[in-house]
Amino acid sequence: DVGSGTIGAFGTLAALYARLTIGVGQEVTTSLTNASLMLQAGEVTSFTGSSRSMSGSRDFTGPSTSERLYRCRDGWVALSAGSLGPEAVRLALDDLLPSTIVPKYNEIESVLASIAVGEALDRLAGVGIPAVQVLGRDDIFDDPWLSKNRFFMIVDDTELGPVRTVGAFAEWEEAPDDEHRFSRSVGDD
Repeated sequence: DVGSGTIGAFGTLAALYARLTIGVGQEVTTSLTNASLMLQAGEVTSFTGSSRSMSGSRDFTGPSTSERLYRCRDGWVALSAGSLGPEAVRLALDDLLPSTIVPKYNEIESVLASIAVGEALDRLAGVGIPAVQVLGRDDIFDDPWLSKNRFFMIVDDTELGPVRTVGAFAEWEEAPDDEHRFSRSVGDD
């Protein structure tokens, strides 16, 4: 729903710009299906020689040993060693892994399960492997980076009181910088 509204708004802006530049009005249409496909364009775009999109079940944690989600002692990390492969992961975890040249999935899984997320991220970053902590549904509200970048805001609803919502989709230089907004019920002035 949000994607369709956003696409419709951008289409309307483009139509207004076209009216200004070529002098002809435009009709803008979109649909939920259109928004869904556009927002997943990477999954459905193909060309000669392209690889097939990844797919998996509900519990799919990733396509390979070096590009997947791993459970740590106190949470989850997502790592994307990609073309670096498990050999790069070995560099990060070398002192904790068995002495095999290329570590197997279960060896990496076992080692990461024994250390904290922070240590895993430090080790992986130390050898140039992109990795992030996976945040749970409730963790996002306390995440310092999301908070600093104003991903959420408090809205005073006339019936519900303070309500935490997703922040604005964009910020404008001349807009007021208040973090506390108000919501009005139907019929409120």
